[in-house]
Amino acid sequence: MMAQNQVSLVVGTEAWVQLTNANVTQVTFQVLSGTVFIRYTNGTTPPGPSEQGARYSAGDGTSEGELRRLLADLVSLAGANRVWARAAMNASLVYVDHIP
Repeated sequence: MMAQNQVSLVVGTEAWVQLTNANVTQVTFQVLSGTVFIRYTNGTTPPGPSEQGARYSAGDGTSEGELRRLLADLVSLAGANRVWARAAMNASLVYVDHIP
């Protein structure tokens, strides 16, 4: 499967959106608009609908994200290899880049 190569994804509030489209060990993402929750899984099963995660926001001229970060540095889940996002309040835009 091809990597997500400098792609911007719309993330809604109803369901988790997979930012990665393959198993990864490293990821870059940046919230371009809105506020999102980020969660990590081991495999393609999304987090539960009521689960939240680490909160990242865009606003006031700044955007939060992670630059070439190892998943092992971001979460304690052993074997984490997928990254998911869900908007906190309104649809949000998230830039993502990774290598499988």
